[in-house]
Amino acid sequence: SCAATMYYMLSGMIPADAVERMTCDIMFFTPELEKKISPEMRNAIVHGLALLPRNRVQNVQEFQQLLLNWTIKLPRA
Repeated sequence: SCAATMYYMLSGMIPADAVERMTCDIMFFTPELEKKISPEMRNAIVHGLALLPRNRVQNVQEFQQLLLNWTIKLPRA
């Protein structure tokens, strides 16, 4: 999925599989990652990896809409 790939690219961690997340459907975002990504990007990843189909992004257009305003926060030089 796009969300899993994006999570891996940003965090360097493979997202937990569905079986592992069955007890707690929460994605882990390190404090460093939280500082780098926008709330919109976090929301898109969370919804893209949701366990329940009714909570999951249903198509690429919906995922794109969630990402439209995303930004990566870069440290100032």
